[in-house]
Amino acid sequence: MIRKFYLHTNETRDTDFSFTGQVEAYLRDSGRESVRVRFPEDRELLCREAHPEEACLISMGGDGTVLRASEVMRGTGIPILGINLGHMGYLAEIEQSGWKDALDQVLRDEVRTEDRMMLAGSHPRKEGLSGDSDGDSAGPQEEAHLSLNDIVIIRKGPLRVLEFNVYVDDLLLYNFNADGLILATPTGSTAYNLSAGGPIVEPTARLIVLTLICPHMIGNRSIILSSTDRIEIELRPERNEVGTLDGSAEVYYDGRLEETLRAGDRMSVFRSEQTVQLLRLDQSSFLQTVHKKMQP
Repeated sequence: MIRKFYLHTNETRDTDFSFTGQVEAYLRDSGRESVRVRFPEDRELLCREAHPEEACLISMGGDGTVLRASEVMRGTGIPILGINLGHMGYLAEIEQSGWKDALDQVLRDEVRTEDRMMLAGSHPRKEGLSGDSDGDSAGPQEEAHLSLNDIVIIRKGPLRVLEFNVYVDDLLLYNFNADGLILATPTGSTAYNLSAGGPIVEPTARLIVLTLICPHMIGNRSIILSSTDRIEIELRPERNEVGTLDGSAEVYYDGRLEETLRAGDRMSVFRSEQTVQLLRLDQSSFLQTVHKKMQP
């Protein structure tokens, strides 16, 4: 049973904390403890939670707010429950209009926890690793940045097509020309991946989706890879009638710009050992949820 609730609010969605105050009062009147937290300042507090199985973080905002919470909450064992104060939400499951009924369900312990996989990205140049040092496959200790939704590599600067070599477990998969590419988790399949024409995946699955952004090729299709695969992306130098250009690309983790790739750089993407726990109330199937969210 959940006895302690941490409350995290997107201040642009609840500017005066009036809604947060309502949730706080409702939990207090129900005999539960609630604590307001800010990110990332209070991560240490959350990590010290003595009974994570009896705690929950309520994230109030939209899917972006839940993503921000997942970055902080990973590894704590405390599940996240999202209340949607934004627009269409897949991660923030509870709509603001029905928050009291939803919390009553939580208080009655009529919930389930879903374990969601995350992706890790390792940049050899940035991490001080050499792509041709000893040929050893890198491991989880390389993790530089994590994402619950996706890792996006996209062109930087003027409009132009990027050239990628993509390797899977050290074997060349393909040479791609595109504006960029998306490596999405099942959770992130309904985010940028969906907008780019990628498939919708059941969120508790264990796989990686590779989708190109505006590819310069006929017959573009997403590629579904195993969650055990190690994917390496090499940015090739650009060439035109003048000669070779020293292009670059930006790497985003769940929408956060974290790295820049230069021509010749090679980064790795693989499934992280860390996961995020989401608290789910809706007993309907994922396909029913997709149908409801996709209604015009």
